[in-house]
Amino acid sequence: MTFKKFPDIIKQINTLPLSEQEAISHLFEHLHPTYTLQKELLEYLLDIRARDEVKIDEIVAEMETVITNDSLKREEKWQQVRNFLKQKRFPLLTKAERIFKKRLAELNLPKECEVIAPLYWEDNKYELRFKFINSRQSTEILEKMLYLSQSQAWQELFDEKWFEELFAEEDIDR
Repeated sequence: MTFKKFPDIIKQINTLPLSEQEAISHLFEHLHPTYTLQKELLEYLLDIRARDEVKIDEIVAEMETVITNDSLKREEKWQQVRNFLKQKRFPLLTKAERIFKKRLAELNLPKECEVIAPLYWEDNKYELRFKFINSRQSTEILEKMLYLSQSQAWQELFDEKWFEELFAEEDIDR
């Protein structure tokens, strides 16, 4: 299977040292990423490279077992590589996401409900989505959510003290 190499992506890659170009080519050859994924992965790689002063080929080497694992489907490889790079690029953000998901799971929301945190926690507005079949079910879900929203665990999760403390540990001002 081949994938399309996009001119703007190639142009960016060609500005890098040869060993880094080869590492990215190796990564892309194994993942066959879409245009959007190529841009995302390249952005993460370049950001990590600049911040940590590490070569891209060293970053790619850390993912070698995933990249070359033939038992994984292409989409599974994408997701694992994406998660690895995201965690490496945004370690505090991924830690916050893990804490949030764990605390949210402990609330035992109705299975029809989903709470969506603000993207990158750049604001403090959460989204609550739920699916229902009829008015009776919607009322039941809303009643459960009202009950849950009055719990201490809910209050603690959404007052974000845990989030502020996480960033304070790293001496980072939100």
